Amino acid sequence: MPWAEIQWPAMPRRLFNFTHLFAIVLCAGLCILYLRSFWIADAWGWSCGKRAIQCGLAAGRVRLDTTLLGEDGGAWLHASLDHAQYKASIDPPTRRLPTTLHNFGFSFERRSQWRNYTSSLVLIPMWAPLLLLLLLVEFLRRHARRALHHERRKAGLCPHCGYDVRATPVACPECGQPT
Repeated sequence: MPWAEIQWPAMPRRLFNFTHLFAIVLCAGLCILYLRSFWIADAWGWSCGKRAIQCGLAAGRVRLDTTLLGEDGGAWLHASLDHAQYKASIDPPTRRLPTTLHNFGFSFERRSQWRNYTSSLVLIPMWAPLLLLLLLVEFLRRHARRALHHERRKAGLCPHCGYDVRATPVACPECGQPT
């Protein structure tokens, strides 16, 4: 069965329109963060006990990092959440794992020092989530349009322009589209 013919559960058109608008605003915000990340890097970190989790933005890429301290690695005494800003050009993971044509900006690194720490780092280019978000926007736009056509057809209106076509069921006198 083709994707377009799948019968989705009935969902109000307004919900599609709202999620479509929300996704567009999210795209705009992501574009702003993307541009900002080339000048200013952001890093957020949470640490507790022997575990630290970090997330960051630098040079057009999102960084996800987790570190587990070993027996000789010590420990963070108090759970903490922190944020840091610095120049994007000095971001250590970006300098170690630069964007190339071979990796398209995706990178993975696992570092370990026996009995001291184990660290896993993933770098994802921001164009990837932006592309997924734009695909979601288009998907929601099409579904909102399809829901509108369905509502109009159910009410006896032309699915294209909304004109009442109960008296002329063959074609819409307003826009000329076949009904």
